[in-house]
Amino acid sequence: MKLEESVMTRFGGGLRLCGLLLLGLVALVSVAHSVQAQPFGGWGIYSRPETGFLEIPHSSALNPTGLITIEGWVNLDLQPTICSNIIGKGFQSTWWVGICNGSLRSYLRGNGSARTGGVLAGGWNHFAVTFDGVRRRHFINGELTNSWLEAGPLPTNTSPVRIGSDVDFLGSSPEGLINHIRLWNVSRSTLQLRETINEALTSPMPGLVASWTGFGTDLVGPHDASVVGSVPGLTFPVTNEPCTTTATSLCLHDRFVISGNWRTGSGSGQAMVAPITTVQSGIFWFFNPTNWEVMVKVLNGCASTNHWWLFSAATTNVFYRLEVFDQLDGVNKVYFNYPGPPAPAVTDTMALATCP
Repeated sequence: MKLEESVMTRFGGGLRLCGLLLLGLVALVSVAHSVQAQPFGGWGIYSRPETGFLEIPHSSALNPTGLITIEGWVNLDLQPTICSNIIGKGFQSTWWVGICNGSLRSYLRGNGSARTGGVLAGGWNHFAVTFDGVRRRHFINGELTNSWLEAGPLPTNTSPVRIGSDVDFLGSSPEGLINHIRLWNVSRSTLQLRETINEALTSPMPGLVASWTGFGTDLVGPHDASVVGSVPGLTFPVTNEPCTTTATSLCLHDRFVISGNWRTGSGSGQAMVAPITTVQSGIFWFFNPTNWEVMVKVLNGCASTNHWWLFSAATTNVFYRLEVFDQLDGVNKVYFNYPGPPAPAVTDTMALATCP
């Protein structure tokens, strides 16, 4: 299997954990350019039965009582009839987020406060649960999926926070990958979630309580996690071999593999490559090979910003997801366009810190 085909399988299809493990199972100590990777460098692998998790000691800061946002990236085996932990502080008394029957579920007020809504697809997905004092909301990949009226302050406890586990739901590990979980004591808006969905937050921000890497380091505060049991690490594979443009993936500069998918109210599919490409740019079509939708180019901006630049322009208003993978450095980044107004241009001059 070619590398670009392997990447497409991991991103576009269901989780293939055994195949991923064959690509390289590592205990991550440090990853070059990790703060630029999407989903942000190495990630932790979780499996059933529960073999390990990350634990963060109790702190009052981890118990927001008024407003809250819990968000992160997951790539999970979405088995039906199974509920599993993503992160929790004791679902019977405070807050918890997990997956049940392939859908996002949250508890914010302990036992009896479960809300379920938002279906995850295969591959990497961003999730968010917010509460603004009046309404709880669920988001998948920056899109609102459900909301519920609620009132009153949030309860507290003295239990530790666990990623991949919960003190009240032992043995219910997810099967798959978790990375870059964030906890806020504010309710983030749709726009705020989208603005940082593919950015690593490594500096303090108003309301940001903790920003955990896949291995539990808090990038913005003192709430580092310790590993309990075994949480192996995995990163994207790297290769010095040049990539090749295929029907569904662009190869730019012999190293950047770009792929995408689209969705409308009546269907979905992979973005297809139009037969006009250069070393640094290419075009995708969705519905008809003569009806082009998205132009993408990658420029070497290393001399200017010490980054590769990503630009795109589109002639569509449908949802699409664009993935840019630097196979030379094992770095990936995801861009979303949301349905409705015409797609805005992307002018990301800090896209990939993988110079030269």
